[in-house]
Amino acid sequence: MTSPATDEEAVLVLAPGGRDARLVASILGEGGLRALILSTPAALLDRNPDEVGVLLLTSEALSEQQALDWAAKLRRQAAWSDLPILFLGYREAASGTATKVLHALKGTANVTILERPLQKATLRSSVEAALRARRRQYEIRNANVHLEGEVLKRTAELEEIVSDLQAFSYSVAHDLRAPIRTIHRYCELLKDEAENPAERDGYLNAIAKAAIGMDQLIQSLLSYGRVSREKLRTEILDPRILIESSLSGFQQEIQERKATVELGKEWPLVQADQVLLGQVLT
Repeated sequence: MTSPATDEEAVLVLAPGGRDARLVASILGEGGLRALILSTPAALLDRNPDEVGVLLLTSEALSEQQALDWAAKLRRQAAWSDLPILFLGYREAASGTATKVLHALKGTANVTILERPLQKATLRSSVEAALRARRRQYEIRNANVHLEGEVLKRTAELEEIVSDLQAFSYSVAHDLRAPIRTIHRYCELLKDEAENPAERDGYLNAIAKAAIGMDQLIQSLLSYGRVSREKLRTEILDPRILIESSLSGFQQEIQERKATVELGKEWPLVQADQVLLGQVLT
């Protein structure tokens, strides 16, 4: 709920004739309502309709042109805003100008006509009803702001997920190409250089090993896709054993690159899902 100290809870009063404005403000004040007296139509036209609680004006408060100018501002209200306007007028003494003003406002505004003379209780109850309706509009506004914030937050989360998926797909593509290159290389060797059965068998074994590695990678991808749907099965593990097992699948590349892999002698035990940790290491 908005604070009573803001104009969102205030009643703007534009009644330039005689003591009308002060009288209306006094009546509303007796009911605990906050009234702000506007001295001129220009003061009203300087206001933002979205930031006003209720507007109360008398039939002689605006000229036809001023009413049209105010109606133009009302048409630019935010989607949630429909400023309640209470229009005080005399049925018997309605002037041509007052009729034109009312016509200009009713085309675009949320206008309630109150005929004078008016009982104090009727005036206060009319203003209170208008303020209640206005508060519901504020609730819609606040809900929209909250929803927009949630949408922005969710959009940012989705963008992060998409970015992670792009990085993941790049990594997968790179990993899948490695065994394919191995298979292709040994196929070329088998075709061009294999001169004896032992050499040919060595190449075929290398091809088979690369194919097995690719199959394991694909199986890991399938398992990864099921992670969000399966419960983790954690246990106490020796990570060194898993690392050594993973390195065994890269012996060919390690030898070709003349690389050296050294593992520490002592490794702390970890609590993890053995299958998933193995996938991470491979």
